[in-house]
Amino acid sequence: MLLSTRVMHCTDLEVELNKVLALRSLNNGEFISSERRKFVVDSEYVDTRCSFQTLQEIMLTEVNRDRALGDASKCMFRMKHMRDSLSGTAAKVFQREGLMDEGDSIAISGNGWYPKDSYLGWHTNRCTPGLRVYCNWAAESGKSGLYYHYEGHDLDRRVMLDEQGWNYRVFSTSSKLPFWHAVFSHTDRVSVGFRISKEKPEDV
Repeated sequence: MLLSTRVMHCTDLEVELNKVLALRSLNNGEFISSERRKFVVDSEYVDTRCSFQTLQEIMLTEVNRDRALGDASKCMFRMKHMRDSLSGTAAKVFQREGLMDEGDSIAISGNGWYPKDSYLGWHTNRCTPGLRVYCNWAAESGKSGLYYHYEGHDLDRRVMLDEQGWNYRVFSTSSKLPFWHAVFSHTDRVSVGFRISKEKPEDV
């Protein structure tokens, strides 16, 4: 499945997602981990790390980069207390939308808060094949989004920009060739990802 933006009627899911959004106001260490880099990241640095030139350099030294460990400046939410409710509601919505079957498994993957001028570097997620659904909230339109590159097909990077409010994106990490992607944000942004597969998810 190629990357696509979905229009979903999911008021019930957005009620749960807005609880995640509220965690930003609890920036006291209880809900947000300390993974954000200590140095101040500026907009130019974000653009450099998400550039096509940087991707080409990574591809020369790494055949596959499953995760962007150490190449990110987002904050991870500690949301274990919310996982069951959020996943259960999402499963009902995704079944209704035809994105998953009743017997499929669902797991939260890739949640985080992107303060202004934050990013997540190039990676492929090929270590966990399946369908990904990302719910992204942006404070402003056109100032954040996803850069992506289908290896073997694209000659350059492509971009899909966020609109203000909640955005829903769907893509597969099971393709034969890597689907490279990176996230940039020059505004306040929150992301909650779901991994859908035919296998039972590992505890996270």
